[in-house]
Amino acid sequence: MDMNKYIEVFPNKILLKKPLSQNYYESKLILTNTTEKYVVFKVYINKSSIYSANPSTSYIKPKENITIIIKRLEIVNWLKN
Repeated sequence: MDMNKYIEVFPNKILLKKPLSQNYYESKLILTNTTEKYVVFKVYINKSSIYSANPSTSYIKPKENITIIIKRLEIVNWLKN
């Protein structure tokens, strides 16, 4: 198995911030392809009713990057019960 690093992720933590007058929180991740080949990725989400990623699947060209928008819906208190 080749142990080279194919993708760099920045930032390495997701910090969700709420845009003004919106009902969701969002964060941006930048994936950078560090190789000379195309790299395919998929973002897995375990609570798709609350979280989303756009794009959730795609490819990154050699030595280029892509920005992924992560969103979390705001849960209203009366919906939690």
